[in-house]
Amino acid sequence: TTRVHILDQRSNLELDVQDFTRTPIDLLLDKGQAVGFAGAGVNGNPLDPIREASGEAAFGLVRYGITESLTMEAGVQSANGRMHQVGSLAASFGRRWALTASAGHHDGAYGYNTDFYGRGERWVLNLRSQNYGDGFRTVTSTESSFNELRYEYWLTTRFSMGLHGRSADGTSRNEDYLLPGMTWRFNRRNTIRIWPDFDGKYRFDLRTSHRQRDWFEFVHDSTGTRAEYRYFQGPQLEFFGRVFDYSEASRTTAEVGSIWYPNAFDDRSKLAASLFGGDGGMGYRLTWQTTVLPGLFSHLELRDEPVATEYADRGLQVRWTLSVDLAISGGRPVPARNDFIQSRAGSIGGRLMLGDGEDIRSEGIEQVAILVNGRPH
Repeated sequence: TTRVHILDQRSNLELDVQDFTRTPIDLLLDKGQAVGFAGAGVNGNPLDPIREASGEAAFGLVRYGITESLTMEAGVQSANGRMHQVGSLAASFGRRWALTASAGHHDGAYGYNTDFYGRGERWVLNLRSQNYGDGFRTVTSTESSFNELRYEYWLTTRFSMGLHGRSADGTSRNEDYLLPGMTWRFNRRNTIRIWPDFDGKYRFDLRTSHRQRDWFEFVHDSTGTRAEYRYFQGPQLEFFGRVFDYSEASRTTAEVGSIWYPNAFDDRSKLAASLFGGDGGMGYRLTWQTTVLPGLFSHLELRDEPVATEYADRGLQVRWTLSVDLAISGGRPVPARNDFIQSRAGSIGGRLMLGDGEDIRSEGIEQVAILVNGRPH
């Protein structure tokens, strides 16, 4: 599982959580199916005198299902006139095994990745290898390699044990280890995980839910401690509170607030308000996000920053974003989401079946509700 917590650079408050967990099986397409992504913009922020624009940026990516068990991917990216090309193949071997192999080129340097994945009724195995040449990752980066092993076996339906190991060359981090880990689900709503992180130190995760409408999460690792509680007052109103203690920076921040969803089946439209504090100061954040038209989204945010940084002074800040999210499906544009790689959102491909095996057709269906952690989407 790879979850990225995006923190505000000024107050260290959590802005978003994105789930980048992927396996080679997730990358496979049906035979003849094609998916493409493209984007263009500027590198930097033309409105910020410190982070001014420094050239154009663009990317393009296409994936195509050669067969039911083999998918090809090719992409290109340009930033400041520097080109980056990548190509990969994802293949499945039966229903339990899959492999991804990819290669990239950047400023005369090459990178190679392989990802081998297998799963059974009680076990999961993942082997990964990454190799980068001089200057591939950054202009000053040196040649480096990473190898990773993760194996987990469920002794019972509630308890598992396994191994997690990494070895690295050409990096200053201590990433040479092979350590055991465990997961314990002591009932349907409570889970404890103790697994090593990428520094070879143990990370403790506790997630518990007293009722279907609330949950509590506690995480402790080498960087510090994070605790968060959320309560859902029906499908349209949510309350939350979270605390972060960063041991490396000797800093503690906290935030409490609520979120109102006008449409219970659309988490893109919401009104949020919260109070936060840190470094002896207090501030607030107001967010109004709405769907203006299908595929057209507006995001307005007001923040009162309690901490002055090199990027901003104390006081009120206003940010407004208008974005268009469209995809081409069946030869016509349809509303989409550019943040689909998130733990709170996703997409489903395939068939929906009724109990008697009959397919659900798209004609005549206005919406489909899916329950995730007790919340309809």
